[in-house]
Amino acid sequence: MKKFFLISSFILMSSSALAGTCSDAVEKIFLDEGMQTRPPVLIFQDGDLQEYTIRTNQYGGDAEYHVVMTSDCKLLSSRVLWSE
Repeated sequence: MKKFFLISSFILMSSSALAGTCSDAVEKIFLDEGMQTRPPVLIFQDGDLQEYTIRTNQYGGDAEYHVVMTSDCKLLSSRVLWSE
């Protein structure tokens, strides 16, 4: 029973790791611009596209962006949803 549990846990963890997301790449885009960020939230994933929202703060003003990435973590589009 222990072997079954260990093997099934390994399969689940490895399949989720292979699926992968680009959240680190999304966060890096905004960090490189000098913004403070909260972790990106994956809102949609289908085949070659991944869509995220990410909250940022720069010079005391908050904003939220909608970011679309390809499955190989290349930026397709980024737009501001709201800012203050």
